[in-house]
Amino acid sequence: MVIANKIDNPEQLYHRDIELVYDLMSGATTAEIAQVLLDNGAEVVRLDGYAALAGEIIGLIDAQKLVDQIMGRRNINSVSVVAGGVWGHDGDVIVNSIKAPTKIIGIADGNGWLKSILDKSDHDTFNCVRKALR
Repeated sequence: MVIANKIDNPEQLYHRDIELVYDLMSGATTAEIAQVLLDNGAEVVRLDGYAALAGEIIGLIDAQKLVDQIMGRRNINSVSVVAGGVWGHDGDVIVNSIKAPTKIIGIADGNGWLKSILDKSDHDTFNCVRKALR
């Protein structure tokens, strides 16, 4: 059984053959109701929203870090670089972090992928950024 609202008539629960109750809303199941259900052999589980809230907060912090430190577009030694999922133009150098890059991921093909074959210009831009990251 799932309880998602306050129970106006708890007596209806006392005479049923209930084995498991999920209280989806804090306060929907009173201590009295829970005790009667427990006495009748039911397992009563109150879902704890605090863990979900903590997970949401951690997710928001990580998202903010992604936006502030990893994601973006800028120039390094006059070469356009992108990071963190920003769509690169053909020839843009993709790095691991826009704020403090330490690694080159590859060269953008302009279609949302990495180039698998680099031309002379791609090699030149790659090496120009690589020198700046040392």
